[in-house]
Amino acid sequence: MKLLKRIAGFITYILVAAIVVNIAFTWELADKTMRLPTIIILVAIGFVFLVDLMIELKNAFKIGPVKMELAPNKIDFHPGEFIEGYVQLTVSKPISARALKVGLIAESEVRTDKRTKTITYCDVVEELEGEKEYTPSSAPVSYTFKIQIPPETLDKIQHGTEKIKEMAGQNKLVSLGLDYLNSKAIGEIEWRLYAILDVPMNLDVSREIILRVTP
Repeated sequence: MKLLKRIAGFITYILVAAIVVNIAFTWELADKTMRLPTIIILVAIGFVFLVDLMIELKNAFKIGPVKMELAPNKIDFHPGEFIEGYVQLTVSKPISARALKVGLIAESEVRTDKRTKTITYCDVVEELEGEKEYTPSSAPVSYTFKIQIPPETLDKIQHGTEKIKEMAGQNKLVSLGLDYLNSKAIGEIEWRLYAILDVPMNLDVSREIILRVTP
């Protein structure tokens, strides 16, 4: 999902940049002195988009000195349960990292008055290994983990939903009816289990799995 978003964002940027450059060079009223700075800014932003896309491609296709596998014991859970599993690293050449972490996030997107906001209901992180140099080994190295889904998460979600409806009502969305609020304004809550090897220079190696958490 993240990779598709990165690709879509990069393509959208290329199209917008092409339109801006076309206007800068063809529009008779355009300020010619602004052409070069405009192109420099567009190239710089495009480079940032490209680097971000390359990192996501590397993670998606396991390109690089480290291959990572994230394996939970199952994908269906209830609040209060423990998520158990392992993170497995296969290192082909030495790499220095700040930490190896595994975490759980529960988020949803909320739309009110044409604005979108991300609400976080749960954010739990466990450090499996600290700062060190990860070196090649004859076999993959596994790190086990055990993370509890906070029992109070459902209460937070319920409270957050009521707060969102209150906010939406203040923005006059309430006049559209609660059906709209439930199905449109309040997005589905997404539970993500992730593992990340925190590498300097934004060269992180990560994996992510979508979980199902029900009452």
